[in-house]
Amino acid sequence: MDGGLEKFSCSSWMWSSHQWLQCTLSELDQNIAAMSKLIQEQDGHSFADRLELMKKIKELESSYHLLVKSYDQLSARSSSVDQHFIDFNLKLESPDANQNIFCSDTIMKDINSLAENSEMFLEMSMLVEDNQKHLKELAKRYEEKREANRELWSKVEKLVEEKHEFMEKHKKLMHENETLCDQVKQLKCEDCKVMNKKHNTSHLSKFKKLILGPGCSSVGVGAFSENGPFRPSGEVLVKNEYSWNKEANMLYLETPAGVGFSFATDSSYYSGVNDKMTARDNLVFLRRWFAKFPQYRNRDLYITGESYAGHYVPQLAQQMVMYNKNDKIFNLKGIALGNPVLEFSTDFNSRAEFFWSHGLISDSTYNMFTSKCNYSRYVSEYYRGILSPVCAKVMNQVTRETSRFVDKYDVTLDVCIASVLSQSLVLSPHGVTERIDVCVEDEMVNYLNRKDVQEALHAQLNGVPKWTVCSSVLEYELLNLEIPTITVVGSLIKSGIPVLVYSGDQDSVIPLTGSRTLVQKLAKELGLKTTVPYRVWFEGQQVGGWTQVYGKMLSFATVRGASHEAPFSQPERSLVLFRAFLQGRPLPETF
Repeated sequence: MDGGLEKFSCSSWMWSSHQWLQCTLSELDQNIAAMSKLIQEQDGHSFADRLELMKKIKELESSYHLLVKSYDQLSARSSSVDQHFIDFNLKLESPDANQNIFCSDTIMKDINSLAENSEMFLEMSMLVEDNQKHLKELAKRYEEKREANRELWSKVEKLVEEKHEFMEKHKKLMHENETLCDQVKQLKCEDCKVMNKKHNTSHLSKFKKLILGPGCSSVGVGAFSENGPFRPSGEVLVKNEYSWNKEANMLYLETPAGVGFSFATDSSYYSGVNDKMTARDNLVFLRRWFAKFPQYRNRDLYITGESYAGHYVPQLAQQMVMYNKNDKIFNLKGIALGNPVLEFSTDFNSRAEFFWSHGLISDSTYNMFTSKCNYSRYVSEYYRGILSPVCAKVMNQVTRETSRFVDKYDVTLDVCIASVLSQSLVLSPHGVTERIDVCVEDEMVNYLNRKDVQEALHAQLNGVPKWTVCSSVLEYELLNLEIPTITVVGSLIKSGIPVLVYSGDQDSVIPLTGSRTLVQKLAKELGLKTTVPYRVWFEGQQVGGWTQVYGKMLSFATVRGASHEAPFSQPERSLVLFRAFLQGRPLPETF
């Protein structure tokens, strides 16, 4: 192969490219110069966009300079390649050139390297372009998320504001709504347990409500041990033949919240509960209960309770009478109070005479108990934490003589040794020849602590480890004991509400003598004349107790052989008493 031909073949394309590029650049330069000259010679009216055109020419000129720079680089590279070709031809012309005939491989490597660099540059350009697209997409998504976060935060702030508003409203409604609903959490029939009257329930005209206190369970003591339809006996329930739901529908209310299975959603409620709060809560409960069960609204309503219910019942009834002046929703027909606390000094100080007359204390102790420190003084000092030495001495002597093995709620009844310190002793139904089961309270406690029983009652323990007869969390203001409620009873009678006060005559805690004295005094103050003189009344062929009636509005009765909670120890006699009260009739005078 001819050496000149080989030289031309390797580099002619470069020379041709150089010539073309030089020619192109020269023409471009001439055109730019001509355009600039042409524009400068024209006036402003002929070229309104002259400034814009000048700007574009500047940009074209800039591109031109970049092209020149690229041309120079390519020219330098071509010179290097040409030198390789020249050296190659010279070597071919020398005698020893044949051994280097493959030197063109080096040149071709350089050319290939240039091609590879161009491909890499193209790939890098494409990668940069892709990265820019991804960055734009990420930026777009970031803005979308920021906007979503701003909207979400705005909603959160709004919810926080609504929460604060709700909490304020919640505090205001605490006693009128949730607390009261919680009080009857333990009862069946949705919000409460109504013990329906047996037989023809569609014709009932009576509705009965029971309250017990302070801090002790109406459901446990009242419904399951006293006058409800069933009582626990071992692992089963047995029927109570003298249940009060034979005469009326029965509603048992745990009050205040914290008693029995009831609870408050705010534990601070338990501190400092008093009579005023309890009366208000009970009124709101009744209003809401009648709203939820309107079928009972027009029924005759009677309220009855025992012990500290001598405060609860009259105060609630007074609230109902006042409420009826604006919205008559309560068809209140009467109240009945069993061994009630009505006037602190009279009720409590009658204990000394009861102890002495029943032989529980000696003459000397009786004299000390009436002259040096009576019982009302002792209780008042004890609750205030200022117990005097003289009162401590007197009460130690009284306690030693009466013995802890005598139940103060029924001084004639044997005690359950297993629970000798319990508040009350509950009796099972019994006949004349049957012995009294004095440990029924223990059975009731065990029964109501069974998980299956709690599930059946829709009850739950809240804040306490087990169910107890009297609340372990409630801190009642016990000095409310000193507030007389006998005056409230008087105002109810003036409002046309009949009142029955009855006493189990074996109770030394609130003895019958104190209650009878208060009733006689109230009748005199109200100007009520005796319509039924003091006499016996009968249950069957046996004396059920004694009674006296003043006018048509105030009655007093005793239940013979009965304890602090009369239906515990005398269920049949208590049922006769309850029936006469509902019917508005005197107790049976004959058998």
